[in-house]
This record gives sequence, C-alpha cells and structure tokens, in this order.
Amino acid sequence: MNKRKELYSFVPQEIARHFIESSQRPTDPSTNSTAIPATILLNQDIESPSSSSTDQEDDDDDDDDYVEQVQETLYAYEYEDDDEDDSTLYDSSFIQDSDSSSIDHHDNDSDVEVSQPQKLSFMRGLFSKLRLHSDSQQSSPQQHQEFGDASPYLSTYGTLINKRIGEGVSATVQLAQRQHDDAVFAVKIFRKRKRRETLTGYMKALAGEFCIASALNHPNIIKTLDFVRMDNDHERYCIVMEFCPEGDMYALIKQGKLQDDEIYAYFKQLLLGLSYLHSLGVAHRDLKPENLLVHKGMLKISDFGSADVFRVAWQEHSRLSDGLCGTTPYMAPEIFLDQGYWAAPVDVWAAGIILFCMKFDGVPFGSALLTDTNYPIYLRKRPLRQYDPFNKLAKEPRTLIYAMLNPDCNRRITVQDVLNMPWMQTIVLP
Repeated sequence: MNKRKELYSFVPQEIARHFIESSQRPTDPSTNSTAIPATILLNQDIESPSSSSTDQEDDDDDDDDYVEQVQETLYAYEYEDDDEDDSTLYDSSFIQDSDSSSIDHHDNDSDVEVSQPQKLSFMRGLFSKLRLHSDSQQSSPQQHQEFGDASPYLSTYGTLINKRIGEGVSATVQLAQRQHDDAVFAVKIFRKRKRRETLTGYMKALAGEFCIASALNHPNIIKTLDFVRMDNDHERYCIVMEFCPEGDMYALIKQGKLQDDEIYAYFKQLLLGLSYLHSLGVAHRDLKPENLLVHKGMLKISDFGSADVFRVAWQEHSRLSDGLCGTTPYMAPEIFLDQGYWAAPVDVWAAGIILFCMKFDGVPFGSALLTDTNYPIYLRKRPLRQYDPFNKLAKEPRTLIYAMLNPDCNRRITVQDVLNMPWMQTIVLP
C-alpha cells in the first residue's frame, strides 16, 4: 500500500527567477466539452479536508485508510465520446496579442513597499544547508541553529495583532502592524516541526512554498514579501504577505450580493492569474473561494502550499505531477486515481467549480467520484448538455463550464483557450 503523498515543490530562488523570466507556453493537454443535471450542494454542507484547524500529528493509519477508500472507489466509468471539440469554443479572430496579456487591464502598483535585503541571501544559505543533509539523518540542535540564524525576525514587519484571519492544518494566518507607518501585513505562521519529522524535510516544505510564491509578480496573485521566524519562538517560521482587508471570495459569496458582471469580472481575473502561473510552469492545485482574496475589485490568488512546478524555463515538455492534494469538491477526477496527472488541467477544473460556486453559492457535486450522489448523473447527462444545475446558466457560461469540467483531462479546455473565447473578450475588468 502506497502512503498518501504530500508533495512540496523544492525550487531554489535562482531557479524560480529563471522560470519566471520564460515566456514559453506549457504544452499540456487542452480541448473539449459536454453536459449534465442534479441538485446543488451548499458550501456549508461540504466538509473540506483542508479546512481542518487541528494541530495534532498525522496518523499513518488514517492516511492508509484514506488511500484505501479512494482506491476502492468505483472508477471504471467509460467517458462517452463527444463529437464537439472544446477547442472550437474560441475564434482566432478574437485572440489578442499574447505579449500584452493580463496586465494590460490592471495597475501593478503595490499599496505597501517593503525592502527585502535579507530574503535572497537567507534563502540561498538555507538551500545550501539543505543540500548538505539527508532526510534520513537526524537533525542536531546545532544544525537547527544554523537555519534560524540566517532568518530575519517577524518584528521587522511590526507586532502581531491578536486576531486570526485564517486557519488550516499546517498554518494559521494573523495580522502584523508596523508601528512607524501603520502598514498592515498578513502573516502565515507555520506549525512547529513534529518529533518524527526531519529538519530538512520540514524546511523543504516551507522554503518550497516561499520560493514559488515570492518569485511570482502579477496583479492577480498575492504578493509574498519575506520568510521570517517568530521573535519569541525560534522554531516557528512565517511567510509575510500583502494584506487584503476585504477578505476572501468565500465570504463575498456568502453575502449573496454578487451581480453577474462582478462574478464574470472576478472569474476573468482568476483566469488571468492562472494563465500567468501556467505560462511559468506552475500549477496551484488547491484553488477554492477561500484561497481567492479580494481587494478594491481585484481578485488575488493566494496560498501556494500545494503548488507544483511542472515545467521550468529550459524544459520543452511538462512533467506529470502526483500526490493527493486539494479540497474535495474542487478536485479534478484524475487526482483521485493515485497516479501521475497533468497539473494545469487540475486548476482548470477547480476554476470551473468556482465559477458555479460564485453564481449559485454551492457546488454542482460533492466530489468527482462515482460514489458521489450527483457526479455519476453529471457523467450521464454531460454528452447531451442536460445536467440540471447548469441549465440556469446563460448560454456562454454554460458552454464554458462544460468545457472546463470535462472529465477527460486530455480534452479539457486550457486557461488560455478560455480567455480567447469571444464571450470572455467582452467582459470588462475594473
């Protein structure tokens, strides 16, 4: 029995900068669409594994049980062939110059300017130390001190405000306020290293997330500013990010006040951010409304703890990702197969679920598994485009969501093809 896998991208800052400078498009699968019908499940009725706030140690037996449950799922469904090709959903006459892609519509100025003199030197030193040790070796207190000494303190960015704005299995998010200019930052505070966890493995996870997130620069992606340690607890590390005071998309959806023009504008911004990520060979792999922050009409993708680099700048072809990651209602069907999968189409599937969620405050099915009540109905109805929950959508978004929720990842439409659709070209951004 294979253990449940948790993948962390481990990319040195120099490599991260290198693949960001590349303008190559990924060579992953694209194309195709279809139809569906069933009841809408409200968000509050779905238990998300990633929303747990427990800080206890993971149980190996629980992981085995989880994998066995997934592997025992009846997944021998044969997809009916579609005569329609999703790649025909866009007209090449509407394609804009790719060099002027997403950032033409946005102001790229940051509200908070932060100097980062120690960040790169710390990360280089960190990775240099990581390469000297094996995961199988026991870490000594002296080794741990080496890691800590290289890192700046959280007090560089002010004092923590006693208020949690986010919480998950591996970290909590709090606010920090800097005294001299009252600037406010979001601080992701990671859990302490577990007893059975090696220092190298622990630091790879934290530094991998930071290296990817801090190398990204796009108006629809949250700015990651620094990697620091707690002043009063040197075994706790933090990532400092820009703060979006308006909260996340989940809270906005729950207010029930989103209009269609707002929904589609936010959705287009999500696609622009994803297009940027995929062009650099990065997939998020845990897209959901809780990981989409909003600020002054702008949507920003956050939380790159599950992100994977599926292609770096000097590679012509993408590599398969693996590992069971994400939040169940937003996970593509191929993730549950416990084998390699293309990471970019996984984000496309999640974005399609998010579009439905923004529109109807719910998800079209609980999971992309045959054990789910509604998903088998979707598979039966999809070829004729007759899945009931989608019938309330207008023609363009209905056609789009079928293309994005193609159960065959090799025929699923790509983010760039979605952006090239004539309907998407008419959506005006703030």
